[in-house]
Amino acid sequence: MYKVGDVLRVSQPYSSTGTEKKCRWFVFLGRCHFTEIPRNIFLCTTTTQLEKYKDNKAAVCVEFKAGNSCFDRDCLLCLDELETSFTEDAFISRFQPEMKGNVGPDKLREIVRKLRQADVSPRIVQDITESFRLDGIPTSI
Repeated sequence: MYKVGDVLRVSQPYSSTGTEKKCRWFVFLGRCHFTEIPRNIFLCTTTTQLEKYKDNKAAVCVEFKAGNSCFDRDCLLCLDELETSFTEDAFISRFQPEMKGNVGPDKLREIVRKLRQADVSPRIVQDITESFRLDGIPTSI
């Protein structure tokens, strides 16, 4: 069972847009807490296309530096692009993710603070915030 902030690398090709499929790194952000069946999880993938997003003032991103995190390259976590279509079991079964570590409490606080600015439904923000709380990560600003 994943905890918020866990970094997962999948070697199976993945694409959220249906175009360029490649290996991806994900940050686990939580689970749906409403009485939905199936109970989906919230993941966010990283990108190494730093300039594309840094120039986009509307994009809500968290930056990670290689060597100061569990990522092997500088990358951005773009919070506007959440993956919400998997249950935990389906994600594991399809991609066999490799655990690479956890982003840590400081980055998690930055993520939850910025998530409130992202183009994400209030219901998903509420679910993610509840997941953070249940995993012991403060969510107040």
